[in-house]
Amino acid sequence: MFTLSHRVGVLTVMVILLTAVTPGSGQLPRLDELMQQKLDHTQRLLEAVVLRQHITVEREARALLLLSDATTWTSLQSDEYMRYAFDFQDTAEELAESARRGDDDGVALAFSELVLGCGDCHAYVGREDYQPSPRRPAGR
Repeated sequence: MFTLSHRVGVLTVMVILLTAVTPGSGQLPRLDELMQQKLDHTQRLLEAVVLRQHITVEREARALLLLSDATTWTSLQSDEYMRYAFDFQDTAEELAESARRGDDDGVALAFSELVLGCGDCHAYVGREDYQPSPRRPAGR
């Protein structure tokens, strides 16, 4: 069952995505806008992890999960990129669950893994030989 904090997180991300749409264009937010939103959530996560604010950690981790599902990400698909994306989602889910349980060690470990995964993915996408695949339906 979805908790109140999960529902608030879903609504927050929906509002962010809706307000990021170019007026009148009907287009989804650009990749750089979504990446900025991910960075903003991650910065709030760092503060919440350090201050042991479990409700905020769970909310921000779930917001990151929703952002990672945005259809704009499908333009970057390659098998290796999708592995990074799925690892990110799994780690964000573990982070949210650790926060829900009040497991400070689990939160710290999952947050560290999340940040390391971001760095690895950015290094991969930044490689000169990176070639995204044509769009295909998302899914594991």
